[in-house]
Amino acid sequence: TTLVSNLNKVLNMVTRKQQRKRQPKQTSRRRMRARVVTPRMRVNTIPAAVNTASSIRSKQPGVQRQSNTDRLIQKTIPAGMPTGGVVVDQIVSTTITDRLRAQASLYQRIRYIRLTFEIQTQTPTTVSGGYVAAFVKDPELVIGSGISGLKRLTAVQDAKTTKWWQSTVIDIKPNQMDYYCANGNDIRWFSPGRLVILCDGSPNQPVEVTVVLKWHVELKEPALQALPVTLPQVVLTATKLQYSERTSGGTDGRLRAFNTNSAGLDTEIKIVDAFTGLPSIGTIAQLGGLWYQLPYPVTSSNSNSEIRTMHFIKFDQMNADDLECELYALPLSNSKVEEHFEDNIYFVRGTTFSPIVSSEILVDENSTSGFWIASPSPSVTQHLMISKRFQETQPAESSQLSTTVESQLSMLCQQMQLQ
Repeated sequence: TTLVSNLNKVLNMVTRKQQRKRQPKQTSRRRMRARVVTPRMRVNTIPAAVNTASSIRSKQPGVQRQSNTDRLIQKTIPAGMPTGGVVVDQIVSTTITDRLRAQASLYQRIRYIRLTFEIQTQTPTTVSGGYVAAFVKDPELVIGSGISGLKRLTAVQDAKTTKWWQSTVIDIKPNQMDYYCANGNDIRWFSPGRLVILCDGSPNQPVEVTVVLKWHVELKEPALQALPVTLPQVVLTATKLQYSERTSGGTDGRLRAFNTNSAGLDTEIKIVDAFTGLPSIGTIAQLGGLWYQLPYPVTSSNSNSEIRTMHFIKFDQMNADDLECELYALPLSNSKVEEHFEDNIYFVRGTTFSPIVSSEILVDENSTSGFWIASPSPSVTQHLMISKRFQETQPAESSQLSTTVESQLSMLCQQMQLQ
């Protein structure tokens, strides 16, 4: 019995040792104490605050893609238009449509991904003649008009020749380069080309032509541009503009436009047809008349036969189909010319007139001292354009910058674009 009990004790001791080996070793946890930082030096005064420079950076997407479909041109081609006549000569830039102009004013660079021109004609199949359309990738390439112009335009790659009653589509993939959003002096830096349509055979009846533009662009380098005040100049296309009395008594004397042939015979034409670049009659009537500055002063007289010098001309609505114009010394209603010299030729063909608002000339006491400068501006419609900016001189101590004239010019610019 004693032997058995001793063996049991030995087995129990061996079993306990094996169980102790199988159990994981318990690690002792050390108590983490908070680290106390003691100052190296104690001072009795509070240190002054240090001015830290703050950096404000404008962060916005650097690239944005936009696309849209806009009605670009709506015009009526008259019956009998000569072969080679210019139907459309439209330069492509960011100002070509209202939406693209607004979007591009928020960026500095633009890449034209795709341009599609849909030329739609609304006319029956009985109309004669046709047209040639092409996209010229060099905006300064001379095409011209007439037979020679048709030859140059037909030689352009992917030019299309079709009949007046047929519509056509010109799909363009412009050069993959970044153009500037703002118009500058060199047109090749902000325009990928221009659309040119020439008449190829005279139509025997009027033709309605509509050009729809589908554009897809990529805008880069965000910014905020000030839209330039760009206005179209008026060019006299008649032979002469002179004062003439319709009756011998002079009851209906006014400025009239005439075309003079090689035999010296005059043919009177409407004022609205004697100028190019004028807004529509409805727009001029809505504005209450439109002022233009003369390229040079002209003389007239008053009731006492004293010489007076005129510097401005005003166009206004005479009736539903025509305009009237008159000379003024200043852009004021009471500065109208009193007496004209009979049959005096004031202007001849090619004379240009610059649009103004009366506030440009009439000085406001509360405005900053300065003057408005008009300079030639690149045109997207092949019309003569001017761009106006305010040149400030040394302001007076109590003067305040007035934006009245600038807002008036901007409104006039928008009205002229809605013609």
